[in-house]
Amino acid sequence: MWKILFFLLIGINVAFVLVVLLLVGIPKEVKLPDEGKWSQEDSSILIQSKKESINQLIQNYIASQPKNKTIESQVVLDDYIEFYSKIPVFDMELQLAMTFTPVPLKNGDLLLKQRSMELGKMQLPVSYVLNFIKKENELPEWITIDPKKKQIYVALTDLEFDQGLMLKVNKFNLKEDDISFRLVVPSK
Repeated sequence: MWKILFFLLIGINVAFVLVVLLLVGIPKEVKLPDEGKWSQEDSSILIQSKKESINQLIQNYIASQPKNKTIESQVVLDDYIEFYSKIPVFDMELQLAMTFTPVPLKNGDLLLKQRSMELGKMQLPVSYVLNFIKKENELPEWITIDPKKKQIYVALTDLEFDQGLMLKVNKFNLKEDDISFRLVVPSK
């Protein structure tokens, strides 16, 4: 009788091991996310900022540029974008102050439309002053001054980042200090 119980116990153990092996070996059906839910388009991360942070970023960028420019300049974000500089005219330097209204474009770039200009006590055409700034400064490729239209085109989408990342303006409301960008991660 003990022999029958011994073989029965071995049979139960073998059956238990086989059942466990079968359960482990059978793949569970995994439900994958709905592929229609995810597009193959670029994905992006929203970056919120304030004027104070952008001002610091601009000042750091200007300070990092070579000092071989004819005119020194400063850019400040307040209710408008303010540009300050000293322009050499004969033996004196004239104080230049210009303001621009930022206009975010659908493609993610930024257009700066000239709003006001003060050049000491002189009255010069805005197109003349913008042309002078364009010629006397080594501007990055992503900034284009258009003296005839009295505007500056800031092609943020042309900035080059690692891994093909791209920066696009989302909102640029200076009066409400509501500034946001999208950092776009390309799908390919």
